[in-house]
Amino acid sequence: MPKNNSGGNRSGGNRTGGNRTGGNRTGGNRSGGNVQRILSQIGVGTPGIRIHFDGTSHTGTFLGFSNGSVVVLDNGIPRYIKVSAVTGVDVGV
Repeated sequence: MPKNNSGGNRSGGNRTGGNRTGGNRTGGNRSGGNVQRILSQIGVGTPGIRIHFDGTSHTGTFLGFSNGSVVVLDNGIPRYIKVSAVTGVDVGV
């Protein structure tokens, strides 16, 4: 069978790099997988973390995870937020 050498145009498509800013916001899923993935990549003690949940948010220093909760030090008060309730995370605020 002869080889087809038509020389047709192959479109590279339209790929954009996206819009990256200093703060990354992830739309967390209810299972918490994305939330844990993002927060596990930053270090304990990282300041400027905002956790969105139940129509509100807490901003402070990330202290880690404890019993299925994200722990954030917000104005000197440790806040325990269930990972399953988190709807978004801002980093670098």
